[in-house]
Order: sequence, then structure tokens, then C-alpha cells
Amino acid sequence: MIATRRRLSIPPVTIAADPPRQPGREAGFTLVELVLVIVIISLLTATATSMVPEDVDRVGIARQLLSDLRAAQSCSLYRGQNCRLLWLNASSYELRDGSDTVIAGSQVTSNVSYSAFDLSFLYPMGTVAADTSITVTDNRGGVSTVTITASTGLLRGP
Repeated sequence: MIATRRRLSIPPVTIAADPPRQPGREAGFTLVELVLVIVIISLLTATATSMVPEDVDRVGIARQLLSDLRAAQSCSLYRGQNCRLLWLNASSYELRDGSDTVIAGSQVTSNVSYSAFDLSFLYPMGTVAADTSITVTDNRGGVSTVTITASTGLLRGP
């Protein structure tokens, strides 16, 4: 007996066209959907921006400390005398020349706290006696660190 093959017939697939639109009704977003997206975006923006300012302040103040350390180093090199950057309290410091006189306009007070330091930049190399790290801490506990390498006088920070 010889087997005969049967052909399967598959009905053709028809792709339905877009359903007819109602007259006067356009495709798009509803007002509720748009308002919901705007609310979500504003919540995300408010959350992100509320975290940024204190970090920016702390990093900016750490960079100012780094700049003031460079000024003390330059003071020792160009005045031909040792110069000091002296920690006064948790939130302020000042720059003093070789005769331990405060250099006018050099006292800095800020809204962050510094670790204690008393750095003398030694003439003629502008170096310090020992490797030092100064931490700058903001109210939320964020920390930036400024370091001074004793042998070279290299200053590093944020």
C-alpha cells in the first residue's frame, strides 16, 4: 500500500488595518498622563538637587583650603621665611608669616569642620616636617581630604 501525502491547507493570515477612528478624536496622551509624568519628573529633580549643595560646598571649601595651603607654601618660598597655616577651631584657620603675625585677610571661617592642623612650611623648599592629611567634614558626614607630602611639599585634594 502506497502512502499518499496530504497537503495541509493553512488559511491565509490577514493583518487587520488600524481600527477606524472616531471623528474628532486624535491619538495622543491624555491630560492625566501628562500631569503624572510632570509630577514624577519634579519629584526626581527635587530629590537630586536637595543632595547636591552641601557636597558642592564641602568640595569648594576643601579646594579653598588647598589654595590657602599653596599660599602658605608660596609665602615661605617668596618671603624667605617659614610660614604657618594654623587651625583655630573646628571651622576656622588662619595664615601667619615667619614672625607669627596673622597675614591680613587670611582668616577663614566656614560651615564645615576641619581636623586639627598646625603646618609650618619651611624655607627654602616650601615643605612641611611630616606627611599630613586634613579632613573637611560637612553636616551630613561627607568628607574631603587634603594631603601634604613632607619630602616634596606636594599638595593634593579634591
